[in-house]
Amino acid sequence: MGKCNKTVAVLLDTVSIQKYIFSGRKLREFVGASYLVNWIYREPLKKTLELIFNKNNIDLYHWAKSPASIQVKGCADWEVGYIGGGNALLFFKNRDDAENFVKAWTCLLLKECPGLVPSIGVIEDFDFTNYTKSLRTLFVKLDKNKRSCGVNVYIPRHGISAECGYSGLAKEIYSSAPGIEDYVSSVVKTKLNWSPEATKWLEDNLLTSSNKDYCFTTEIDELGQKKEEGNYIAVVHIDGNSTGKIFQDSPSLERTRRLSNFLAQMIIKAMEETVKETVNNINNISNILDLKNKNNKVVLPLRPIIIGGDDITFVSAGKLGIWLAEEFIKNYKKLTENNEFNNRLFSCCAGVLITKTHMPFYWAYQLSEDLCRSAKKRRREINDDGNWLDFHIAYGGFSGSTEEIRKKCYRAPNGTLTLRPFKLDDCSRSLEKYSFKEMKKGIKEINESLSKSKILELREVLSLASPAADIFVKNLEIRGHQLPSYPGGDFHKKLWVNDETPYFDMIELSEFYPDFAL
Repeated sequence: MGKCNKTVAVLLDTVSIQKYIFSGRKLREFVGASYLVNWIYREPLKKTLELIFNKNNIDLYHWAKSPASIQVKGCADWEVGYIGGGNALLFFKNRDDAENFVKAWTCLLLKECPGLVPSIGVIEDFDFTNYTKSLRTLFVKLDKNKRSCGVNVYIPRHGISAECGYSGLAKEIYSSAPGIEDYVSSVVKTKLNWSPEATKWLEDNLLTSSNKDYCFTTEIDELGQKKEEGNYIAVVHIDGNSTGKIFQDSPSLERTRRLSNFLAQMIIKAMEETVKETVNNINNISNILDLKNKNNKVVLPLRPIIIGGDDITFVSAGKLGIWLAEEFIKNYKKLTENNEFNNRLFSCCAGVLITKTHMPFYWAYQLSEDLCRSAKKRRREINDDGNWLDFHIAYGGFSGSTEEIRKKCYRAPNGTLTLRPFKLDDCSRSLEKYSFKEMKKGIKEINESLSKSKILELREVLSLASPAADIFVKNLEIRGHQLPSYPGGDFHKKLWVNDETPYFDMIELSEFYPDFAL
């Protein structure tokens, strides 16, 4: 077959990934579901291509080994463009092969991954000479299909069917997973079946030979949280800044491949370094947490759930969540600084929700995602290109978005109680009040200069009108104490400057940021 610049492009994706992953009730469900979201681009993809083209031992990752080689422009009938970021791009020489592939792949998913909804974008005239425009057109097609009417990907529940307590679907099959010995839906059963494989993959990829005395848990109660201290966990969501746009603006398939391969490796490496940092501080951590042991191994106080593209979600003990988010972003920044993409700056934003262990996890995840959006919003508003973090501590129930919660619960007569989100990098003078480095310095100073009773009194004073603030500062001066100074004004003399105060953030962080990391 002669050379041709145009071909059929098929972009594979999935709909409502977060809902699919976090719609259950158990951590082992989440990790199994997350593994499946990436697995569908491995074994099912390989099986389908081998079936359509009657071949064995197809290499799905030739594109990563030889990114400059585009075989479909020559004699090949098909080729994988790239796999990564939660989707896959394939090219076919003719429409019939593309259609047969889509039918066979989606049918296989119905059997292997019930409940997972695929979405596919197709264009028949992908032009490699105008790659950027063609890729954008393909993403537009994909987004349009995502918004169209969904398909039924599981057995419907009838009036005579018993209801699965974990998914709301029909009870169809028996589960013997620990803690879930019951009839469940095929969706839940599939997630549970893949949970051990997901854990094995994590430990193979994130635990080096020197860390083999540690393991990841599949039980949310085993993260080391202490019941007598409130039994808190942290749900951390981290997302790359403008990564989707970087991909869609790519000038060539080779560049897309190199970028996809680079980011996939750096994300794994950054998480591996974060785990290593956790192990290095395990003695300090054991002083503040109730670490568990399983099969003669120490259970790590964090558990990655999603590691895909530039999208990271993990759960940890409440006292470590903000520190671990900061560590991951620091590692990612360091690893991506020197790169082959003209040293392009890759950055992230993080949202950290600290909540009670048995809060509904899907809602906790949604708020952590909203906190991440809040950090991105602050970053855009001040036209910054760095890494930002926002957090929220849910002492009781919560509802609404981050913005709604803060308007309703974090206002005082003198102004807003929070400065967050914070920038994790070095700040210019104009942004110093948003510096997380300055905030940590303030936490250390306030812990050293004030007793716990005084810190509690300060928290109460911040919710009162101006006279209370003035009296509190005067009383401190009389006793020879002073609040930590903070960039942006004479906060230590007035508590409030321009309707803002840093001290409420300091007080909350002092409870949920480990002293050893200060």
